[in-house]
Amino acid sequence: LYDYYLYDFYGVDPDTGASLYQEWEADEDGNTSPVFDEAGNPVLTEKASSTEKGYIGGSALPDLYGSITNSFSYKNFRLDVMMTYGIGGKIYDGAYRSLMTEGDYGEALHVDLLDGWRNPGDATDIPRMEFGNTDLAYGTTDRWLTDASYLTFKNVNLSYTFGKDLTQRMGVKALKIFVVGENLYMFSARKGMNPQESFAGTTSNVYLPQRTVSVGVNLSF
Repeated sequence: LYDYYLYDFYGVDPDTGASLYQEWEADEDGNTSPVFDEAGNPVLTEKASSTEKGYIGGSALPDLYGSITNSFSYKNFRLDVMMTYGIGGKIYDGAYRSLMTEGDYGEALHVDLLDGWRNPGDATDIPRMEFGNTDLAYGTTDRWLTDASYLTFKNVNLSYTFGKDLTQRMGVKALKIFVVGENLYMFSARKGMNPQESFAGTTSNVYLPQRTVSVGVNLSF
């Protein structure tokens, strides 16, 4: 459950810039396993669809996830912080994959394509660009699996409470000013990717949670 069964992306042929996939075969019970030649080397193909999918060892389930809250005080200042985190697991970044193919004219592309194969001998894990060749960026492969670990600054609240000597002169019981930040920043394996989006381990074309900053005053008479 929540495991990934995908085609096995092996790398890029440095001579041609083609994507290489390790071949898998199915036994009579439907179980798949990788194929090796007599020398123990993986048997490779340029067409992912010509082989079988296999369990490549990735799971959408994190090893650990939760939240951390803490409060710090110094004189009249108070800082409250809440962070959420996830450690381990994989996420299939389909949104990234859609930006790493030639697509249609006028579509956006990812800046990582600038590091792709261009000339024989180039050592890269990003294949050449070729319109109409779907095997170069085949969708259901483990090439698009990404570490799902993350750390998010979910809520940060900094406040200052004025002392009684001032509030008494102002004729009020209490006075506090504060600034609150929501969804201030997320650390993840890829900028813009939100591992919290789906527990099933997939992404889609949605924005990260909106970052908001609020300033306020608490006043009691």
